[in-house]
Amino acid sequence: MFKKKHWYIAAIALQTLIIGTILLYKMIILGTGTPVLLRIQPVDPRDWLRGDYVTFRYAISDLGRYFFRGVPVSNGDTIYVIFYSSGEFNIPQRAQLIPPAGGELFIRGTVESGADVAGGSVHVVYGIEQY
Repeated sequence: MFKKKHWYIAAIALQTLIIGTILLYKMIILGTGTPVLLRIQPVDPRDWLRGDYVTFRYAISDLGRYFFRGVPVSNGDTIYVIFYSSGEFNIPQRAQLIPPAGGELFIRGTVESGADVAGGSVHVVYGIEQY
C-alpha cells in the first residue's frame, strides 16, 4: 500500500516528467528548425492582466491577393506562406492552402480577416505575434 511519502514522491516525479517533456520538445524544435529573419514593426502595449509585453506586426501579417495566385481563401483557413532568401531577411514568395512539398522554407498561419473583402489584403496570424 502507498504511504503519504510515496504519493508525494510520485507527484513530484510526475511534475518533473511533464516539465522535462515540454523542455525536450522545445529543444528539439530549436535544434532541428531553420532560423528565419522577418521584418517587424514592434508595438509596445500594456495590458492590465499581462503587464508589459510586446506585440509584433510582421511584413507577412498582411498579404496581398497576388500571394494566393487566384486561389480563394476564407476567414479561418490554414495557409502556408513560402519564403525565399533575399539578403539578410526572408521574403514571402507565395501562399497556398496545402503544405509545400520538398525542402521549401515555410510558415503556417491562419487567415483572420480580409478574405471576404474583394481586393485589398488578407490578415494572417501565425502565433508568433506576442512576446
